[in-house]
Amino acid sequence: MKKALFFPVMVAFGALLTTGCNTYNTVGVTQADGVDFRKSFHTYMWLPDQSDTINTAYNNEIIRNNIRLAVDKELKARHLSPAAEDAKADLSLQLVVQNHDRAKDNTRFTPGFYFGPFGGSYSGDRTYYAHNRLTLNMYDRKTNRLVWTCTAEGDLNQPKDMEKNIQPAVSKIMKKYPVQPAPKPA
Repeated sequence: MKKALFFPVMVAFGALLTTGCNTYNTVGVTQADGVDFRKSFHTYMWLPDQSDTINTAYNNEIIRNNIRLAVDKELKARHLSPAAEDAKADLSLQLVVQNHDRAKDNTRFTPGFYFGPFGGSYSGDRTYYAHNRLTLNMYDRKTNRLVWTCTAEGDLNQPKDMEKNIQPAVSKIMKKYPVQPAPKPA
């Protein structure tokens, strides 16, 4: 009997751990047709933040810098490097971080029999969270054309969730990039 109960409990625990690490669970990508990313792009540069960027607990200069560092690491694994100051970059990268405050009503119905078969009461509270969206846009510097964009979206319960989910979100975004990292030698 104990063995029969052990397996479902472990599966449920594993699912809980997995979903806890998957804050950015929606990833969408759009890519320009006819672009050979492996041959055309070798260097990149970051575009400055938009002037209307407002610093919040979920989107500030530190968070945006940490996201850029995570993207730099992923691009390096794909043999792309930052362009030198005086050189022309092949790609211009733009980072867009957006968040929207949301609320979820946690209303529950509690049946009661003191008013007959239709008796009962509602109780609950409201949970506040932020819906975050990380978007990485890549522009061909020769044509100023958007050639690749990818967005990861997810809900964050607290600002500290943003920091610990940067690397997983960037990894999910870069898995969609047309050039994957070379396998590491064994």
